[in-house]
Amino acid sequence: MSIPTLRNPAAAGHPSAGTWVTVEGAIVTGVKSAGATHGFFIQDASAKEWAATFVVVGAVPVAVAPGAVVTVTGKLSPYRGFD
Repeated sequence: MSIPTLRNPAAAGHPSAGTWVTVEGAIVTGVKSAGATHGFFIQDASAKEWAATFVVVGAVPVAVAPGAVVTVTGKLSPYRGFD
């Protein structure tokens, strides 16, 4: 699934919260390892709108670095107002 489809509620095929989704070929653009909740930002380099999202991993250490190309599978849920 593309990041724009995940992020844009008006997109055809936009999944509802709680749905398991997989995003392939996303680029890691930033890592959050401070505080109680860790995660990382991913971006679809080919998209012009709705192109990035945040992946929450909880309290575990983040095992990726900016620039890595990743495949992510997880449950879609709002986090601080974002999908």
